[in-house]
Amino acid sequence: MSLPTYLDIDPKLVDVVKFEGINFIFTWIGALVRLVHGLMLQDDPIVISQILDAIMLGLLPLGYTISRVWARMRQQAEPPKVVLITGAGGEGLGAMLALQYAGPSTRKLILTDVHRESLEAVAEACRAKGTPEVVLVEADVCDESAMRELARDHSDVDLVIANAGELTIITG
Repeated sequence: MSLPTYLDIDPKLVDVVKFEGINFIFTWIGALVRLVHGLMLQDDPIVISQILDAIMLGLLPLGYTISRVWARMRQQAEPPKVVLITGAGGEGLGAMLALQYAGPSTRKLILTDVHRESLEAVAEACRAKGTPEVVLVEADVCDESAMRELARDHSDVDLVIANAGELTIITG
């Protein structure tokens, strides 16, 4: 008994993404979906066994390809050198993100908050992790002129994390 025709790989699926190795992954995902669908339609244990064998054989190169592509993508991803984080004071999410990006690979951290005192402890912890330059800016993100000045003074920013804002509830 031969495998059903619905196990053929759709050539349009291969052209979805041209990135090295990804088209192979999408092709196998499509094939595995068809195999599982075929498995659900079969009553013959021999065909089911053949389908399961094909799935197992397909997963080996798929897993290898995914691991190689993932490793290559991780090597190419360069961490940001200059990071600006709003709402970085205190003990909330902004402070945690500042500590996450702190370290020798980040050249400069620009931390903003409405309360400069709350930034001091976060800045000290970032310096302790090896960040060469930590800039503290007392500013309100709702003040447009303050944000324009911040953007003008720090035009070399690679990553902005907008962690502060204002919530306005409109009723009626």
